[in-house]
This record gives sequence, C-alpha cells and structure tokens, in this order.
Amino acid sequence: MPWLLWLTWVCGGFAAAVLAAGRSLSAAEQLQLHSLISMASNASLRERAERVPPPPPPPPRTLPPLSLRPRAATHYKLNANKEDTFHDSIPILHEDHQITSYLHHGESKRYFFLLQRPSTTLTIIITPCNTPIKWALRHRYENETGILTGNNENAPIRESGNLVGQGGLVPQMTSVSPAHNGLYMLQVTAPPHSSAHFTIFATLQQSALLPLNSHKQIKIRLQKRQVDKKLTVRWEQSPYDPYLMNYCVTVSTKRHYNSLCEAISESEQNTYYSREPQYHSHHYTPHVRVACVKRKTSYTVSNMERGKMYYFNVFAINKKTNLTFPFGNASLLYDGRNKALGLRDNRPVTVSLRHLDGKAIFRYKVGKTAKPGSTLEWHVLPCGGSVEAEIRFQKKIIVPRQRIDGYGRLKVDDPEVGQRYSMYVMSRDPEQLRRVSGVEVLATMHATSLPLLPEQSRIMEYVGLRECDSVTVGWLPVPEPSDSAHYCVRATHLPPLTPNHPVRANLHRRANQCGLDLRLRSATDFAVTQCLDNSPNDPLSVITQKIAHLKPGHEYLIQVTVKKAQGKSLSYDLLKVQTKPRCS
Repeated sequence: MPWLLWLTWVCGGFAAAVLAAGRSLSAAEQLQLHSLISMASNASLRERAERVPPPPPPPPRTLPPLSLRPRAATHYKLNANKEDTFHDSIPILHEDHQITSYLHHGESKRYFFLLQRPSTTLTIIITPCNTPIKWALRHRYENETGILTGNNENAPIRESGNLVGQGGLVPQMTSVSPAHNGLYMLQVTAPPHSSAHFTIFATLQQSALLPLNSHKQIKIRLQKRQVDKKLTVRWEQSPYDPYLMNYCVTVSTKRHYNSLCEAISESEQNTYYSREPQYHSHHYTPHVRVACVKRKTSYTVSNMERGKMYYFNVFAINKKTNLTFPFGNASLLYDGRNKALGLRDNRPVTVSLRHLDGKAIFRYKVGKTAKPGSTLEWHVLPCGGSVEAEIRFQKKIIVPRQRIDGYGRLKVDDPEVGQRYSMYVMSRDPEQLRRVSGVEVLATMHATSLPLLPEQSRIMEYVGLRECDSVTVGWLPVPEPSDSAHYCVRATHLPPLTPNHPVRANLHRRANQCGLDLRLRSATDFAVTQCLDNSPNDPLSVITQKIAHLKPGHEYLIQVTVKKAQGKSLSYDLLKVQTKPRCS
C-alpha cells in the first residue's frame, strides 16, 4: 500500500533526526512520533479515504489535559542530575499557549509546530530567563501529496545569529509571512557554560500580540507611606481581556526586568516553574522580590530603606494562553521623609492625609514687607474628622501640639522677617485617619476671607421655648465687626426610627468645613433656611433665632454658618433637636 510506504519513510526521517542527537527511540518516543506523523498526514489520508480502506485505529491513548493556567511564580528546585530533570522527548508547540522549558549546559533541543493550512503570519516569541541562548527556525513544506519535503537539517529560515539576551535578556520575536503549511522546527541551544531557562509562545493571530504594547499605555503610580516605611504600587486593569489577566510585581534595588521569568530566576537560583502555579507566591532575595497578586491592581512593599533606588515592574499573565508580558514599570529614590508643601499668603492648600500616611508638613516664608509686631495666622480645616497640629521654627516647637476638630486657628506673634515656619499636621489614630479625607491649611499675615469663629462654637437650644412646630437656638457671634458677618440657620429633617434601626447612629458634632460652600449650594434636603445679617456689638452677647415651620414630634439637625462678604463660609457645631409631639 503506497501510503504505508510513505508513512514509513517519514517516520524513518524523524527517527534519524532523533538518533542524530545521540540516543535511540524509546517506546514513549515512538508513540509521540506516530502521533505527530498522523497529524501531519491527516489531510492527505482523508483524500485517499474513498480509494483505500482505512487501517485499523491505534489503541486509544489518554493524554493529560493541557494546563492553561499561567506559570506565574511557583517553582521547584531542580536536581543537578540530568536524568532526573523533566524533558519532553518530542516537544510540540501549541498555538496560543506559552510553554516553559529548560536545557542543561550546551544542550540543544527541537520544538515542533505543525501548520496544516497556510496562514498570513506565524509569530514566535522566545524569552530567555537566566542566560543568553541561540535558536534557529527551520521549515519542511508539505506538498500536494501530503509529503514533507526536505529534511530536519534544512537551512534555517530565521535564526538568532548572536546569543539572544545579551545585555538584558530581551525577549525576541520572529515572524514568518506568509506562513506556508508544513512542519516548523525551532531548535534552541543553551550556552556551554550554563543551563538555560526560557519560554516560547507561538501564534497565528495578530490580535494575540496586542497586549504586548499595553505597557506603553499603562501608568504605574507609587504611593509612599513614610511613617511605617511602606510603599504601594498601583496600576490600572489591562485594556485587553481584563477578566483573564493576573498580575505579578517585581521590586528590585538593582535594575528593571524584561520578563517575569528573568526576575524569578534571579530571585532564587536554580529554579523552574511548576505545573501547578499559585498566584500568591512570593520570592525574596536581598536585591529582588517577586509577588503575584492574582487580579488585584495594587501591591504594598514593606521595609523600604531610605536612600535606596527601587525599580518596580508589573507583568500581566493571560490565564487562557499563559502569555506573560511586561505591563508597566516605574522607579523611585526612597527618601523616607515627607516633603514640605510651600504656602503662599492667604492661599489655601488641601492635601490627603491618607495618601501621606497621616502626616503632612506645610511651610510658610514671612515676607520682607512684614511689619514688626504683626501676627502670622494658620487656619486648619480637617475634612471630616479631627487632626493634631503644631508649629515649628528652626526644628523647634514654638506652638505646642493641639487637637483640632472641624476648625482651628494657631498664631505666631511677631514672626521673624524672611524666615520659614513649618506646621506639622498629623492624624495618628487609625480610626480618625479613616474619617479624615484630607486637611485644608491657610497661612497669612493679612486679613483672610475666612470668618473668625468664637472659641465656643456650640449651638444651644432653649428647651423651654420648644414648640410643636418650632425651636429656638442661640450661638455666640464672631469676634469681628458686626457688619462683616452673614449668618444662616438651616434645619435638616431626620428620618424617623424604624424597627430595623431602633437606635440612630451618633451624629458628628463637628461639621466638615472642607468644600462647605459647594455643599450648601447643591444640598436640597434643608427643611428650613433662615439668614440674618445683624450681629450684636458685644462679642459675649448671644444671637437667638426661632426656627419655625417644623413638623410636630420630628427630629431635625440644626446647622449655623457664618460668612464674610466675598468670603468663605464656616460652620458652627451641629445640634440635634426635636419638636413637641403635640400642639397645645
């Protein structure tokens, strides 16, 4: 039968290629050879099916399922003996699936890719992990009769030339266009002085290569936490197949890395990926650490050392194709100190204490035009909670630390002309830090747009004047001329208690002063708003106001705000009141 003669000839060609490597065919290798040859001749056999009765099928073979999980960071140590190391007798490259392989010193190995139909482009990516390697790509064309032309020693159609990876172990991509059908053979050779660890990825789809350029679009953000010597690396999700992407982060004090396997190879010598990776794996050496965080888009680095340069690389891993590619990088000289924020006179600055790990420094330089006997005022407005603040001059504390709830004003009398004064704002309590979204600081030697709240900024209710549809409240005026203050009283209705919520949550007595004017303009839940411009000349006198048009037996939150002409609003403390349940 002619097809049996042809099959025997092809099988003999492959067997000769293996024998050329210096070893005989085992039973397992013969089975793999028959499997590869049957795939190559499948199309031709179908054409002859009508004329020649098919031979009896070979006994079924049970192959282990191909793992599509990314070989991310888990690995096991290799034994020194070559016979104890895993090797595929005839390794086959599958389309759109990255494989990892290992060669001993000077060893050469062939990887086969079978293309049954012509394609526009065949792209192969070879990534060295620990040492430069050489490779050559050969092709045996399948003619119209289904026979592979030439032999396994055909002249290479692509080759590396010099050792790949010199000067950085850079991944190399080679393309064949057009890609004719037949058998492609990639021969990889390890250098004589070192074993080689590398990855191979083959694809016929150009869309599979689009993620390789995502590192040009993704920005890596570094968020320092000076207090506990930590730094958080943040990035965005991949724009390509985000639901399939896992991420690994490398942190090094020496350099950036071109591939994830390069960093892992350096983090632990003589290592190799396992076939059941775990995404939580971490690897550490004095110079590099590797952490895989699954689908998370952040990673926090601990024990940062002051004065060291750190290099950060983020790699993405496609869980379906196992393709691992650079996703972004950044570098930072860690100084471990907060940088002071310069303030201009009467210009407020708002910062996030959470991003600064609970500590911010503001610096103000007294101008040369300052008059003797003048006062430097610092206005501090915590956004949502309380902070502590102190003022230093030449590293000495001149205004002791004070707790500030809602609003605070600190003063430096007769400051030195041309000198710099620093304010330290801190939120040491973790609970307070969660509540404080930021802090606004303003320093000035002149009049400010902020009103001066009295030291006692509480609102008082006259309980004896309480009625079913009104309440009467009072507060101290601002210690400023009476014609410069504009007051507004607002009542917000509180919903009734329900069986699911029998106890109302404690309301903060201190108002959030940050962005107050914007919230007042956009709020629509005020039940009553009453404003007045008259203030008593005596700062110890109390301003009273009756708030009418309320509902019987309901609770209300009372807020009093004060504003200077063409200035900003500040709020007194909040007060919860309740009207009488019945009208007499």
